[in-house]
Amino acid sequence: MQNWPWGEIDVLVSTGGGGIIPKPLQEVKVHELIPTITSLMNSILHPIHAVYPVMTKQRCGTIICLTSDVSIIPTYGSTIVGAGMAGISMFCRSLAVEAKQHCIRVNCVSPSVVRGTPLYDKLERDPFAATLISKVEQNAHLGVIMPDEVAEAICFLAGPGSAKITGQVISVSGGGTPI
Repeated sequence: MQNWPWGEIDVLVSTGGGGIIPKPLQEVKVHELIPTITSLMNSILHPIHAVYPVMTKQRCGTIICLTSDVSIIPTYGSTIVGAGMAGISMFCRSLAVEAKQHCIRVNCVSPSVVRGTPLYDKLERDPFAATLISKVEQNAHLGVIMPDEVAEAICFLAGPGSAKITGQVISVSGGGTPI
């Protein structure tokens, strides 16, 4: 990277897209398959590609990507989104192996259903997605996740308490997704 004018970069938090309504594979049009997965992957690839050379040069940094529990738990109706999110998780885990030699940590936060977000509201309006949300919430015996709880997981991974953690995908689900 040539002249990076903004100084050092300590942390990158990158989200893996979102806003995609789950639906069974037979309802997904063939022309939607690759663009959906590409869109999810590009949402983290471009920011990481931009900051990685800077972090490598400064020999430190933390990269945290948001993915989804559908990348960990096979979920009916989330075949395409799950594949894209699993791609994000594996990309980050593989990058962690490369990045550790430069003292860069790479992890993922993988929330389940997060109430109080525009995506949650959008999913609740879709009958199929609403049934999935209902099932997840019924299993969330520790409580349905709120945005601040996802932020707390991100802050932990960005902070000194996680200085030796890399290559991990941390589920934040309130127990709503079976693990």
